[in-house]
Amino acid sequence: MALMGKRRLFLFCWQQPAAEALAAELRQLGWEVDLEWQDGGRGSRAARQQPPDLLLFDLSQRPSHSWATAKHLSETPATRAVPLLFLNGSPAAIAETQERIPRAVFIRQEDLQTALESYA
Repeated sequence: MALMGKRRLFLFCWQQPAAEALAAELRQLGWEVDLEWQDGGRGSRAARQQPPDLLLFDLSQRPSHSWATAKHLSETPATRAVPLLFLNGSPAAIAETQERIPRAVFIRQEDLQTALESYA
């Protein structure tokens, strides 16, 4: 995890335009952002090689991709202590995520800045 300077997060968002827009917003909030929108395996490898301070998953698209990726990263020694934050998602996707990943934290888009401040 980063010791000084900007905090770094890894964003998993499964739709390119939304991913790029969210990454830009996060950078405006002062975060260094690594982004994966196509391949959870590739993103997982990158996150394991350089563990971020926070893993952020957008549940609004393809929640099953987020579940698989988050589950893997939560069980991997290099990333198991990294906080898992889930953004948006339907009530069903949130309930399923809670069941699959008990330590998941959920936020809504409008609460993003406030939530991230607690990790800064």
